[in-house]
Amino acid sequence: MTAAAITSLAQRLERSNPEDSHDQREIFERIREMRSAFDGPLDPQSQRCLEAASMLVAYLARMGALAGEDVQTIAVRLLRSAADAEAAASAPPPQPQPSYPALPPEPTVLEKARGPAPEPAPTPAEPRAAGTAEEGEAEKPSATDLMGDMMLGQILLQRGHILEEHIHQAMKVQRTAPLRIGDILVKIGACTRVQIEEALRHQSSFRRIRGSLAESDAPASTQRVLKLDSPETRGTGLKLVGEIMLGEILIERNVITRRQLERALEVQKATGARIGEALVKMGATTHEHIEHALRLQGANRKFTGKPGKN
Repeated sequence: MTAAAITSLAQRLERSNPEDSHDQREIFERIREMRSAFDGPLDPQSQRCLEAASMLVAYLARMGALAGEDVQTIAVRLLRSAADAEAAASAPPPQPQPSYPALPPEPTVLEKARGPAPEPAPTPAEPRAAGTAEEGEAEKPSATDLMGDMMLGQILLQRGHILEEHIHQAMKVQRTAPLRIGDILVKIGACTRVQIEEALRHQSSFRRIRGSLAESDAPASTQRVLKLDSPETRGTGLKLVGEIMLGEILIERNVITRRQLERALEVQKATGARIGEALVKMGATTHEHIEHALRLQGANRKFTGKPGKN
């Protein structure tokens, strides 16, 4: 039931009009209910995807058409991944096939005369170096990490480096292996390390503090029209995803409150200012805190793949 309900909500969000803030708020409330109302705990991966999707839908409800199709597309993708994770977690495990141990070979006459061989001495385990993780110990990506991964996937998709099916395949791998999407896409041969690194540099450019989405002295209402109609606004939705990630990092580190972030969003919608600049002008934080959060965000987006054929 849970997987079907999440899939239904993904379909509703996909059909919705980004400018219908009332519908977007209803979808946001429905996601929030899903994270707590079902009997039994949700799958952890499903929880993270729902959390990331709810952040994006909340932005979509506030920013409307300014958020662009990218925010809506990524939120839909996250909801579908949550449904897949929940369906996989609730599926009955495959029944193991009975196996019969092979009979040991009959000992030869010489082996019988020698008697049983002595047990080999156990090999002592080598100590593990501090700071290293054994296989399976790596942390699963957080909801913010998942948004960054989907943002990277959308950039690669727009550049024609990968297909939508590659993103779904990578997200399926993520459910069982704590890898970032760039590493997975290279491992499955969807794109090259160079393409990932170029996309990450492009993604980092969305997180700058200075500047705004529209450099204009025109009234705010006129600026919004210019931003939506100008060809230079291509990728605005992805810029907003980057700013959502930045805002969530600041909240996680207790630098700002949720209410302060919401006020900064109102300033952004009215003036086109970037989130970091809006928060600083409001007195909610400092440039130093913003820069530190950006460095943390950038550190989490590093590509860790090892050189290979690609």
